[in-house]
Amino acid sequence: MKTLAAFLIAFSLPVLVFAQGNLSTVDQIGGDNQTTVTQGGALLISDVDQIGAWNKALVKQETGYKDNATIWQGSTLPGPFSGGSHNDHAIYQKNDGNGDGNTAVIQLKGDYNTYGPITPLNFVVPYSDWSIYQVGHENSSTQMIFGNYNLTSQAQIGSGNIATMNIGMSAMPSNSNKSAQWQEGNGNITVMMMIGMENEAYNEQHGDGNKSTVVQAGTKNKACVSQFHDNNESLVSQSGTENLAIHKQDGMDNYANTNQSGCHNDSWVEQIGSLNISNVTQDGNMHESDVTQHGSSNTATVTQMSAIP
Repeated sequence: MKTLAAFLIAFSLPVLVFAQGNLSTVDQIGGDNQTTVTQGGALLISDVDQIGAWNKALVKQETGYKDNATIWQGSTLPGPFSGGSHNDHAIYQKNDGNGDGNTAVIQLKGDYNTYGPITPLNFVVPYSDWSIYQVGHENSSTQMIFGNYNLTSQAQIGSGNIATMNIGMSAMPSNSNKSAQWQEGNGNITVMMMIGMENEAYNEQHGDGNKSTVVQAGTKNKACVSQFHDNNESLVSQSGTENLAIHKQDGMDNYANTNQSGCHNDSWVEQIGSLNISNVTQDGNMHESDVTQHGSSNTATVTQMSAIP
């Protein structure tokens, strides 16, 4: 696969804006299209629509607030995901802290789509290899994925951020996708919903008052949640067979909950600190549950309900 770095050397459609209240719209139809949008200021809007395969889109917005960036890549055809595959995407937003947060939205329909490394724009290494990277406070990040074998990620640095990931739906399950979300700061919320099989979700949060929710429907799905510091909460719900839920919490007042239905599902919970609570409910046959708690005043409850053959 061609990389985003390659087209940054000789990109075909650059858009550069430095002001306030500007609007940038790019529509591309076909294959092997390339777009770079750079905006500086507040109240900015960037909309990139690419229909086809092997397209690349990068949006960079900084030194502002209330900015909006949207990337749509893939096929407009209903049903099968073919025709909108092998696209690269990345959004970078930096909030100057003088107003409300920025909003980033990525929508993908197709197979084998991935985030592009954005280090060629002289970003520091931690800012690279993310679909969406937001710096500041009160930012919102949303991704909607319909297809198979896609890679996507979100990173937010600041307090009060919200990250949402939706992959697949009941009418069009999406399989073998991998998604990672990373938040650092206070009051963060992460929500992930996956419908399909062999999907993987990875959430990591740093700070106080973080919450993480993962819902997966299908078979052979995996959810891994790591939380550090205080007042973290993690909920994982999985329906289907051969699913895996992993919670790891380090700090005080943590709460972890796993709800699994089907058969051959596994749940692993590790809590390090005090006043942690873990509730595991497994409905079906051949489940496994492992809870490890370190510290004082911890509570663990495991409920397994097996169907009578």
